[in-house]
Amino acid sequence: METTMDTATLSTVHWPGPELPAAPRFTLDVPEGYVAHAAPGMLALVEPATRQEPFQPNVAVSADLVPAGADPALVLDAIVAETVAAHPGTEVGSREAVTAEGAGEVGDMRATSQHLRIATQQGWVEQVLAVYGVPVRLPGGITYAFTVASTWLAPEHGDVLRRIHESFRIGGFIEPAS
Repeated sequence: METTMDTATLSTVHWPGPELPAAPRFTLDVPEGYVAHAAPGMLALVEPATRQEPFQPNVAVSADLVPAGADPALVLDAIVAETVAAHPGTEVGSREAVTAEGAGEVGDMRATSQHLRIATQQGWVEQVLAVYGVPVRLPGGITYAFTVASTWLAPEHGDVLRRIHESFRIGGFIEPAS
C-alpha cells in the first residue's frame, strides 16, 4: 500500500520555536582556574582548567522534558536509584527541598537536592545533585527539569564546586530566530 502526502498542507516547525521550545537560559558563576564548556549529554560542564587525577571534579548541568508539574523529588528519586544501582555501596545522605529563584517568565521553582557518597575504585566520590522544576507549562503538557550535579573526590574541590552549583540560576526562554 502506497502512502502519499499532500505537500500543500505541510507546515514547517522550527527548533527552538513555539511548538518546540528550547530549555530556558541559565547562568553559572565560574571562578578563575575553572572552565565551562558543552559536553555530550550535558548543557554545561564546569571543571578545573588543569586535569586532576585520579578524578576530574566537575559541575554538570543537563535538562530533560518532564510532565508539567512534575515533582522534582520524584525526578531526583529516579536519578539516585540509577546511581545506587550502578555503584553498590553508595551512601545516600541528606535531602533538602527548596524554592529556587528564577528570572523572567520562569519565576521561582521548586527544587530538591540530595547528597551522595559514591563508592568507586578511586575512593569515595562526593556528589550533590539538585533537580529544578521549571514552572512553565509548554505545548503538550510538558516542561523542563534541570539537573545540576557537583562531583568531587578531593575535599579541596568541594567548597568551590558547591559555590558554582549554588550560583545556578534559570533565566527566560530562548527566543526563536526569525
